Amino acid sequence: MNARPFRPPALACLGMLLLAACSSQPLRPDEAMEAAEVAVGKAGTGVAAPDAQGPLSSARGKLDQARAALQALDYPRARRLAEQARADAELSIALADLAKAQARLQQVLPAAAETR
Repeated sequence: MNARPFRPPALACLGMLLLAACSSQPLRPDEAMEAAEVAVGKAGTGVAAPDAQGPLSSARGKLDQARAALQALDYPRARRLAEQARADAELSIALADLAKAQARLQQVLPAAAETR
């Protein structure tokens, strides 16, 4: 008997195995890293509130760890740390905005009380 009829199915199975192996590779976390870089940069430019310094410091540390994980090709860890750094940076921005709003409110309250 001829073994040729079994080649196409065997090749198809081999091709599917190769595709499955390629798809299991984690993708580089480039978008997460870029978003974290932007958020940490933005947070670092306008944060003067003491309450915002802790999250900003945490964001910077996690971003440094994410860079190291990226260099080590540990993409899942790099992505997770980048996402955490972005969240910490956004918290820092929110706390700084809150402090600014509270300061403005303290300026406006005496004037509002005088008009009564």
